[in-house]
Amino acid sequence: MKTRVPGHTKKMQMKQIISLTWSAKKELFLPALQGGEYLSRTVAIIILCTFPFISQACNPEEWGVADCSECYVDKPSEAEINVKLTLNQLNPFVVINVYSGRIEEEILILSDTARIETWSALLTVDEYYTVTATYRSGSQTRDYYNVTAIDGGFVRTKKILARCDKPCWVIRGNNFNVRLKY
Repeated sequence: MKTRVPGHTKKMQMKQIISLTWSAKKELFLPALQGGEYLSRTVAIIILCTFPFISQACNPEEWGVADCSECYVDKPSEAEINVKLTLNQLNPFVVINVYSGRIEEEILILSDTARIETWSALLTVDEYYTVTATYRSGSQTRDYYNVTAIDGGFVRTKKILARCDKPCWVIRGNNFNVRLKY
């Protein structure tokens, strides 16, 4: 039976290993490199080579933050979604539908006709949305038929602490692509 030291978890152990310097990591795995009991030489080398990548991946607060000017000081309750569309001679305008949740749930919350290639709307954050755009297709010698492009995803907020001077809220997942692909 193993006894646990209060406040000492596997997550803490992982953070301690990740925060080690290169020389400390080398010393930690040196027995494995010299034919140690638990790891083969190849596995040890792979582990040593992947530590820099693991240390970056284990800090989720840094994911996707390029500029602190994208930040909101207070958590936003709404975000603007951007919907990319295809406009052409056959489709000078496009009918857009926005659903709360997945399209199968059929909860239509917004319907509009767009005459620009990037259409925007303000929606509540931290929810899943599905966007559809209905296009006409066919040739002028035959009947037209409708083609519907669909995209969906979560419009999320994320609090970033480490990178900017103040706590920072960013919005992710607010771009939807319902353009035609030829």
